Amino acid sequence: MKLFPTLARFCRVPLYWRYEPPVVPYEGLAKAALRLPAAPRICLLKLDMVGDLLVFLPAAQKLRDACPGAYILLVCGSWNAELATRSGLFDQIVTYDFWSYTDRRQKRRDDDLSKDVANLRLGHFDLAIDYRHDGDTRSLLGLIDATFRAGYSSSDPRARLDLALPDMEKHARRRGFTPLHARLRLDLLSEAVISTFLSDTNESFTGRSLALSTPEADLPDGPYVVIGIGAGQPVRQWPLENFITLAERLLAESDRKIVLVGSAKESTDTRTMCRHLPPGRCIDTAGQRSLGEVVDLIAGAELFIGNDAGLAHIADHESVPSVIILGGAGNKHVWAPTGRATEVLTAPMPCSPCYLRSTRECPFSLRCLTAIKVDDVYQAAIRATLSKRPAPAPIDRPVLRASLA
Repeated sequence: MKLFPTLARFCRVPLYWRYEPPVVPYEGLAKAALRLPAAPRICLLKLDMVGDLLVFLPAAQKLRDACPGAYILLVCGSWNAELATRSGLFDQIVTYDFWSYTDRRQKRRDDDLSKDVANLRLGHFDLAIDYRHDGDTRSLLGLIDATFRAGYSSSDPRARLDLALPDMEKHARRRGFTPLHARLRLDLLSEAVISTFLSDTNESFTGRSLALSTPEADLPDGPYVVIGIGAGQPVRQWPLENFITLAERLLAESDRKIVLVGSAKESTDTRTMCRHLPPGRCIDTAGQRSLGEVVDLIAGAELFIGNDAGLAHIADHESVPSVIILGGAGNKHVWAPTGRATEVLTAPMPCSPCYLRSTRECPFSLRCLTAIKVDDVYQAAIRATLSKRPAPAPIDRPVLRASLA
């Protein structure tokens, strides 16, 4: 049983039984990256040999194409400066010989790195990326003054990576796979950086809404709020009585309607919720609409409120202002919606993520969900609706040419 290891883990710390977690809006890496400027300053480290630089250039081209207005500085060995300049991809090139060109066993001492970086006078960057696959240069990356850092995983604690791809050669050797070509793994790092930091995560992978914009979409008259009370598993579900109290508060402040969505198995709860709300103000569609029709309802809503479930990702995909109540059963770093107008509420417990599937297995009575109060969600709803804003106008910036530092 999963209950025993869970209890064994936390009975050693009696204070956990009385721990009241704070309720905090969750902001993952993708959401934090939205604050980067339209033309970020990017520092690239490529400190190895000539062949390594040439294999790296297509990945650098991807980065330049994704963000043509970015200021990109390359730190490379002095032997690669001329070729890097001829590529025309970099706005500035700074040379730093981490190794001896003739003997890679001779490299800069760790004690000298901090002083070396200070002497380079690189300044602050929005993003710093180490494109060397091996981890020996990751300590240098950790010394770069940057808001975010990306690279391949390393055992060096000084790396301080915000975005890390695995050591692909090590994984391939352990599992008997053919390792990826160096160019492909460099491309993968660029693609991961672009997807995380240099693109609008509030847009879908297709760039298009899935909702119908024709009269075929059967939508309520006037403004409405969609609420999804289900979550597939009760261990991920905010209490029904909280949803009812929240809906009463939302209806009391305006003439909007409440639309309940969900599957047929949630219809008993949605009918109970409707009976507690003023007549004519609640529309129960649970089990009565196809998935496509649910998308239409959510896309036309003023606001969506729901649990950690597929409906939350529909609202996020459609850029609908949303409040998502995220318990501790799943990993928020993996599954939390990331849109600009999405507010994700969490109450972090020491045991999360627990990956439990049954409420009976939780020794803390789902405190990660019950600690989130109605007022927390109501205030988050106000913030979410205020955060919706038009897409920024395109900015025309010339691409600066590369030059030797």
